[in-house]
Amino acid sequence: MSLGLLILQKLLYSCVILLLEAIHEQRTKIDGSLLDEGSTTKPTPEQDESLLLNTDLPIFLAEPQNAFVVKNRPAILHCRAAHALKVFFKCNGARKVETVENWFVDPQTGVRIVEADTNVTRDMVEEFFGKEKFKCECFAWNGRGNIKSQPATVEVACKFLSL
Repeated sequence: MSLGLLILQKLLYSCVILLLEAIHEQRTKIDGSLLDEGSTTKPTPEQDESLLLNTDLPIFLAEPQNAFVVKNRPAILHCRAAHALKVFFKCNGARKVETVENWFVDPQTGVRIVEADTNVTRDMVEEFFGKEKFKCECFAWNGRGNIKSQPATVEVACKFLSL
């Protein structure tokens, strides 16, 4: 086997691994098991009850996670906040992206919960020409102010497969 074929074989193998990781990550988001065990993002029942006491700024219950855009399938970013009136995404600091927002009041605690999802397409990632990677942040707003989530990096999962 030539050196070029070995390199191409290694690239394809690593791409398959990236694709499998991306598919697994997307499936866990769709299945609702967004968080791994040991993650501190999901509150315990005691923390849920303490949300009633804190009515100053919104509180993130779920922040967006790093994701991959796979071929023609966008990356789905999700966030959830308590005590928020509005939740939305911004990508790369200034670009506000289309956000689907849902809200409900938790019947056990009486706390308003707002969830937001956004789709990041391959075109959005590839059209970004910044020095850093393509990043999106979730913002939760209420009458007392707003908070910003940790940034989630979105990458194209295997650019070289389109050769």
